Order: sequence, then C-alpha cells, then structure tokens
Amino acid sequence: MENHLHCLRDFPHSMELWLRLGMGGQKDFFSLTESTTWVKQMACGTLSLLFLAGLWQAWCWRNNSIFEEQPYQIHEVARKTRHCMMSSLPFANLRALTHLCPEF
Repeated sequence: MENHLHCLRDFPHSMELWLRLGMGGQKDFFSLTESTTWVKQMACGTLSLLFLAGLWQAWCWRNNSIFEEQPYQIHEVARKTRHCMMSSLPFANLRALTHLCPEF
C-alpha cells in the first residue's frame, strides 16, 4: 500500500531526487515516519525552499511517470526543482511561515 511518504520520499525515484538535491543529509530526513511531521520539520529547515520545490517536483514526476509516454529523467527533475526554488525566491514571504515555524 502506498502512502504519502512512499510517493513523495521513499519511492525510488523520489529518493533519488532527494539524494541528488543533497537533502538526504538533513536530520531525520529519511527516518521520520509520519508525513505531517516530516513535511513540517523539513519545511522549517534551512533548506525549506529547496524542500518545498522538491516536494512539488517529486509529485509532478510521479504523475508524469504514470500518465505520460515519455517520463522525465532525473537530471530534468533536479533542474526543474532548482529552477522552481530560484524562481520562488523573490516571492518568498518568510513572515508567512512564522505560524508554522516560530523560529523564523
């Protein structure tokens, strides 16, 4: 049975993306077992924008590999993730995260 963590983190393609982005070294990245805790903890970390962009791209890649004839390759997904993160920087409202991440 698939769950959120399987689709977005533990599925081999997702895991490959996270490792390629350097997220695997984050504390508790692969050890947390509750999806809400995992998302909240990673979204509050120092690499929060990269994490959130990676989360979106992992979801898109998963759908792409299921529904499209020509699925994305890992290098394309990693590039799209970095682009998504960089393009969101001017719009990042860190104050909006304060309710989720009090340390901001």
